[in-house]
Amino acid sequence: MKNSWIPFLLLISSIQASSQTLTEKHISIDGRDRLYLLYTPSGLDNSKRYPLVIVLHGGGGNAKRMVEFSGFDHLAEKEKFLVLYPNGYKKGWNDGRVARDVKANAENVDDVKFIKAALEEVSLASGIDPKKVFVTGISNGAMMSIYLAYHMSDKVRAIAPVSGSIPENLSGDFKLANPVSILVINGTADNLVPFEGGPILGKRADRGSVISTLQMMTIWQSFTNQSAKPREQPMPDIDLSDRCSADRIIYSSATIMPVELIRVNNGGHTWPGGKQYLPRMIVGNVCRDFHAEDVIWDFFKRQEER
Repeated sequence: MKNSWIPFLLLISSIQASSQTLTEKHISIDGRDRLYLLYTPSGLDNSKRYPLVIVLHGGGGNAKRMVEFSGFDHLAEKEKFLVLYPNGYKKGWNDGRVARDVKANAENVDDVKFIKAALEEVSLASGIDPKKVFVTGISNGAMMSIYLAYHMSDKVRAIAPVSGSIPENLSGDFKLANPVSILVINGTADNLVPFEGGPILGKRADRGSVISTLQMMTIWQSFTNQSAKPREQPMPDIDLSDRCSADRIIYSSATIMPVELIRVNNGGHTWPGGKQYLPRMIVGNVCRDFHAEDVIWDFFKRQEER
């Protein structure tokens, strides 16, 4: 009879896992074992299709840490969508930059192929709405979300990069084959991926360069055939101790392809509402006036079908 309660606990664990789960999956891509995590909320109706949000970690991170960092699981449980957390190659993504210090770039890893394969696998196994596939990420993951819009505009409906911009080497011929909405969340005091553009992590690092946030927004606005002056809307400055404020800037309100920027004034290389994961002297301020995952999901929810 010793430890006879163990099977009972395993049964309870299995029941809980069947209602809401975070599962680990592996795919072989070009001879490399690639991993992703999939969060499935409880209470889904097998006869319905649900949105999917792909969440990409930053350089030096991984899928597991991004689960804890981003807060999307709790939101997915409440709002009923699935979350896919791909794992980068050697803690990074090949986001199209010329960056020898990023292993995935230096080794020309095909991360677009990996994420396409993961998306296809999840779509076959789960009730995913193919017209409601969204991508977000921070830093290296933010730039990877932009790269996916560039290469997968037939599959991705909207993206929300945080602390990232278009790599300088891609900006000259950056085009979209299909409309992809964008919400950018960038801090003006980001010393790692500069708001004004330039080398990532400074001139001494070999991590490529990005164009300025405002140049990126102008490029994206040009895809909408709208040229009106952007409209600024101050966001509530809820926490006066965070040394930040934020403005929402609307470049295009076209229902088929909204283009928006949340400019975090004096914000750093951080996830608003998230952890101060490194000291302020390194990554800057974390804005406490809103949670990035909340405004991102609100933006994704209002996307109309193409």
